[in-house]
Amino acid sequence: MTIAEYIANQLFNHGVRYVFGIPGGPSIPYLEAFKAAGIEFILTSNEASAGIMADVTARLTGNPGICHATFGPGATNIATGIGGALLDRSPVIVFTSEMSDIMLNRTTQMNINHQKLFEPLTKATFRLSSENVEEVMQTAFRLCTESYPGPIHIGLPADISDIEINTMPPAGFMTESIYYHNNIQKIISLLEKSRRPLMAIGLTAARLD
Repeated sequence: MTIAEYIANQLFNHGVRYVFGIPGGPSIPYLEAFKAAGIEFILTSNEASAGIMADVTARLTGNPGICHATFGPGATNIATGIGGALLDRSPVIVFTSEMSDIMLNRTTQMNINHQKLFEPLTKATFRLSSENVEEVMQTAFRLCTESYPGPIHIGLPADISDIEINTMPPAGFMTESIYYHNNIQKIISLLEKSRRPLMAIGLTAARLD
């Protein structure tokens, strides 16, 4: 199984059916893997829209929203949507194409440090490799959904999509469970005695239905 196929299968197994974004040359193997896995790639008018659409999809479905952008300007554009996901506490995973290792320290068009770019906008940022792909994907799904939910960034070096990896069967995806022990009778009593009860409900309520 290639890295691109592994990522596509992991996304599908976690309920992902759509990826939003604008592709570049290095992302073509991932788009092919998405299609083979049953995931539709939605081409957006710009990368910021892709981030926003992933954010809203996460809120509507309860599954992580996924978006993609290419090097440099693509990454800076999608950062707008990712910043919104951070503020709204939406579980989003953003993939960006990145330069290969041998090109990282060279003066190359569109070559910027994506990890530094996304560090203040996400709960965590990673650069994928053939050695860490399983750990990164598992960690990304866990971090983006546990309280408080938020976006995770994963950089995809341009030359790793077709690398063959040996993967172990998934151990299962564990989500965080929070149990609240409220005194229901006391709540009822307070409401009955109230003349004008008011409930202040935040974003967390949407994750507890």
